[in-house]
Amino acid sequence: MLKFNWFVPVLNSARKTNQLAKKAENLIFSRFNVSLITNLSIG
Repeated sequence: MLKFNWFVPVLNSARKTNQLAKKAENLIFSRFNVSLITNLSIG
């Protein structure tokens, strides 16, 4: 039980980090898509 209690906050922080990573990934991907679309429109 002691090991499990130690594991929970680690899991929670990993989940938060994962959410941040997904947000950053989405942001970068959407910006990349916009630049790609504008480049295709101009080209």
